[in-house]
Amino acid sequence: MPSPPTPIMGLAAYTVGSLLYGVYLDLFLTSMYILVKRSRGAHARPLYKSPMFVLGCALFVAVTGNWIITVIAEFNAFIFFEGGTAPQVYFANNRSAIQAAEWGTGIVTIVLNDYMMIYRLWVVWNYNKAIIVLPLLTWIGLIVCSTLAAIDSWGTVVTANIVIFIPVFVFIVVTNVYCTGCIGWKIWSITRICQPQNGTNLNVGDPLRILCACSP
Repeated sequence: MPSPPTPIMGLAAYTVGSLLYGVYLDLFLTSMYILVKRSRGAHARPLYKSPMFVLGCALFVAVTGNWIITVIAEFNAFIFFEGGTAPQVYFANNRSAIQAAEWGTGIVTIVLNDYMMIYRLWVVWNYNKAIIVLPLLTWIGLIVCSTLAAIDSWGTVVTANIVIFIPVFVFIVVTNVYCTGCIGWKIWSITRICQPQNGTNLNVGDPLRILCACSP
């Protein structure tokens, strides 16, 4: 678990997190609408059998849970704990159940998101197992390092936390950059060789539809 946030950091995290959650909620509802619409086709598989639908719902639960816990933590720090007079003391307690839950749901969110990226990459590349070897390794490394960080968070060695979080950050960045780059390159290479229609080349189209189309 990272070092305890200051009151200002807590408020900043709540503000930015709420803004990003609103954006995510809009994207989630849009993608679910597209998936539901696609599932009504004559030869479409049941929606509950779609990996992207199941993973998307699980990710939504994790993200929403993390946001709710963040809101609870802010209310506890600035209103309920010691009458709101000592938020710095509240945030300094890195062994509280609220902070543990916030950290846990945050890690689950990242793990699920990275897994969805790897799954999309696998589908876009026509179920090529070789293309997902690297992101799978970084994904496993993320889980291992996050688990070690959670265990070490109950200790007092701050430098150990820093050392553990460096590979966590690297694994997250490598997985997302690699998967996004490979998916984008594959789609671009396919659309580039398509025959033009009416004098214009075929374009990629709506990014949300492309991402949802990764669900077979």
